[in-house]
Amino acid sequence: MGQRALQCTDATKEHATTAGRVVRDQTVTAAGATRDFTVTAAGATKDFTVTAAGATKEFTVNAAHSTRDAVNTTVQRLSQKNEYGIEEEEEEAPPPDAADAPPPVAAAPAPPPPEPKVAPTWPCLETSQYKVFYTPTKNQSVTSQIELFTALEQFLTAYGKHNGFEQSAADECFNGLKKEIEESELVKTLTGQGKRLVAEIAVVLWSSALRDGFDREFCSILNHSVREDMETVLPSCVILCRAMATLIVPTRGTAVRGPTQGRTVWPKDWVTHRGTTMPREAVNFFADGMMYRAPMYLATSCQQTVATEFMERGHGENPDRVPVHFKFYINPMKKCDHVFYIEGFTQCAGEEELLYAPYSAFKVRNTILPDGEITYLNPIIVEIDVQPNNMNAKEDVPNSSWH
Repeated sequence: MGQRALQCTDATKEHATTAGRVVRDQTVTAAGATRDFTVTAAGATKDFTVTAAGATKEFTVNAAHSTRDAVNTTVQRLSQKNEYGIEEEEEEAPPPDAADAPPPVAAAPAPPPPEPKVAPTWPCLETSQYKVFYTPTKNQSVTSQIELFTALEQFLTAYGKHNGFEQSAADECFNGLKKEIEESELVKTLTGQGKRLVAEIAVVLWSSALRDGFDREFCSILNHSVREDMETVLPSCVILCRAMATLIVPTRGTAVRGPTQGRTVWPKDWVTHRGTTMPREAVNFFADGMMYRAPMYLATSCQQTVATEFMERGHGENPDRVPVHFKFYINPMKKCDHVFYIEGFTQCAGEEELLYAPYSAFKVRNTILPDGEITYLNPIIVEIDVQPNNMNAKEDVPNSSWH
């Protein structure tokens, strides 16, 4: 018995030594579960020590490294039990009474799909070939006379071919214009540099009265191409237009000035004039309030007498047409971003011309039919509000066929 007691004592000492570390860890890690464990396992400890003395050392050694993990697992398990160590199941909440449930919220109806845009069936900037060819040149400029005259030659060749002329007509027109520029005293006085000089020469071309080859002035040929939207002519035509735009675009937001000894170019009464003739039914287009674009360069003058001279000349050449006097009213505050005063560059000095860029936007203020016979001295008067910026008008507003 003494030997048995000695064995038991040795085992108990060893167990106490090993388990002391376990209990200390358990006490720190699982403080909330210690009491339950001690009470529940008190009887088993003594039995375990006496009957399992041989296994104690083995248990102690093998379980020492996993004691902390075992304690943590025990704490997690005990935290899910009540004070008696019995796991409780959560009661499921009863389903809500259907009568008390809020009514379902109806989903907002999906917006209708946008209607496809229908392309205008009338002539306008939106569907024009001019826009197709001119827009890609937005960031381009003509910087040399070689580029300018190359474009001019290509333009006249394409124009002649499009309208059924022999190549000799285009060659005659080109050679005449080129010679005129080379011998022009006006060109020798121009002071621009680079693309500015090229633009000034392009305006000199615009004002040429030469009719070689096609029996038309260059300004008429250029406007005919733009107005009729000649697809095969426009690729070279827009290069000439872009060259002239160099004079127009930089003036945006400022008063337009030319080589006029310091005199402002805006008309004193903020009105410019254009005299022309057209078929009587074409006047009906200019209804009060009509917003439109002019698909060509539109020349106007600060002098009403110049407009009267053009109506007289036009009526003499086409007596079946009626004289029409257009009055263009410029907003004194907003002015206009797409017009240029070309008096200092034109070969037609004294006309005091304000030239509007192609597809400029206008709005009809009023059309006045005169009493009595319509003559160049008693014409139809169409009053026009100049739009300060072409962005004020949509691209699908109609083009004027006559102006």
